[in-house]
Amino acid sequence: MQKEEQIYLVNQLRITDQQDFAAVVNDWALLSRLLIEATFIQIDFKDMMDYHPDIIREFFADVADNQYFTLTVGNPNNVLMLQRSKANLLEKIIIDKDIYQNHQQMIDDYQVRSLEKWGIYGYTRSYDEYLYNNTENIEKRKLFETTEEIQQLPKMLNDKGVTQIDTNQLAGCDLFYDGLCLTACWRMFFSKYYFRIILKQILLDIQQVEAIQEHANDLIEITLFKKSLNWDLPANLNYQQLFRDQLGIDQLVWTNGVGVLKDPFIEYSYYKHTIQTVQYQNNRLQPTEKKRATHFVTRYYDLLKQTYKERRVRGLLNSQAYFPLMDEMKSTMMNYKILNPLLTMDEGLAAYEFYIRNYLEINVKDENYQNYLAVLKFYIPNEALQHVPVAELRHQMKDIKIGRVRKNKGDLRVDLKKGTNHLRVVFASQQKLEEQKSNRALS
Repeated sequence: MQKEEQIYLVNQLRITDQQDFAAVVNDWALLSRLLIEATFIQIDFKDMMDYHPDIIREFFADVADNQYFTLTVGNPNNVLMLQRSKANLLEKIIIDKDIYQNHQQMIDDYQVRSLEKWGIYGYTRSYDEYLYNNTENIEKRKLFETTEEIQQLPKMLNDKGVTQIDTNQLAGCDLFYDGLCLTACWRMFFSKYYFRIILKQILLDIQQVEAIQEHANDLIEITLFKKSLNWDLPANLNYQQLFRDQLGIDQLVWTNGVGVLKDPFIEYSYYKHTIQTVQYQNNRLQPTEKKRATHFVTRYYDLLKQTYKERRVRGLLNSQAYFPLMDEMKSTMMNYKILNPLLTMDEGLAAYEFYIRNYLEINVKDENYQNYLAVLKFYIPNEALQHVPVAELRHQMKDIKIGRVRKNKGDLRVDLKKGTNHLRVVFASQQKLEEQKSNRALS
């Protein structure tokens, strides 16, 4: 990979007071003058103009009345951007490593101070690392990677059927959930807004990171490793992936239609105003995959009552850990996945096999598993339902006994066995799931 060794800083702020907004704008303008000698200025992505301080002053003179704008200043090697959308203010800074190192304390103080007062999220990282983990377009990747390097990366299809890189599989991929950025990189900031989806204690208890620091107004700063530009060292790549796994980012959101196809380190459950999480640990109380866990940390938080409970137990998983939806009348227990195989390169074959094995090859001994029918239901688009790769699954999973495929009210269902383990797999239309949700809402 061709590297530029630049530093990338992002602040997402929420500012409702006009005086505060004016102060932030002035601080940003001052910072830009201190860091670089700008040669151009660009407003709302229009034609670039030669930089002159008068343009900045005129622009900011009435900027309080401008609810939407994008202002960029820079030179050939460095760029600072400020973007406003009503109360939301986004800062992006890309600067050479020497500039950052020479002014690191000032820049870090500026970032922390802004995020303490108005922050939603923020991070600082190598720009090379950001590009590597977040560039989906193959032609754009050719600007910094060889064809051979690109060939080694996972692929997927976008909604137009064009092949692109599946960045979901890369540890530093930025994903967005409820307006919050979920990622893993050198230095990250989590505001109180995150605690609606990720409990504060989970962030404070995260393992194998360089540093965790609490700032004013519930701002949490987490640093993964010592030097940002050493992001691609094997040890740092492991820390990056482990952080992502511990936080369960890929259990919360993905964009490739099928998920990351990995056993979770943590699972989330949301119901009305409550959050419950289960973290999986090994005998050394270190984070591990669900199937290897011997210790379980359950956390429960009521957002309305602001009550927190935590329980730690040692033991083995039971069937309900895999199939939480139980019907005693029908003697069935179920779990389901919502997938879009149309975005995959193989009609979802790898995803189907992963989830089937994940719910069939389990080690549970409780009576429910022996006496109940275990069901895994895939909700997929109608188009995908017409092309379920059953023959390919039979060929791929020769170690599993796969019964005859049956149709029932538009669904496809098939029974599988491996040893004494059993599983019924159902392929159903996503439209049915939406209809069920609508009916429950009406009732």
